[in-house]
Amino acid sequence: MVLGAGSAGVGLMAGALSILSPCVLPLIPIVIGTATASHRFGALALALGLAISFTAVGMFVATIGFAIGLDADWFRASSDRCRGGSWPVRAAICSTSVSLASTFWGQH
Repeated sequence: MVLGAGSAGVGLMAGALSILSPCVLPLIPIVIGTATASHRFGALALALGLAISFTAVGMFVATIGFAIGLDADWFRASSDRCRGGSWPVRAAICSTSVSLASTFWGQH
């Protein structure tokens, strides 16, 4: 599969728009504020780190993943299973998120 400049542009735009997801949007000020409070260039380092890690995962899936049978149908099936996930799985994810967030409560 050969990707042209148009495909890369659409991919970049889709990635930028994914930050507007309802579950991600409330976290943006917290994450950027914490990064900026840590260092003057914290927000830039955060953005570069996210870009590099997402690129690395994307390259892994595109090169090695397809070679071992992880094609678009596999990802669609995985996505369908995740969306219709059982309530115990969702409860476990929620409780894990709350417990991790609670470590920051009360810190100034």
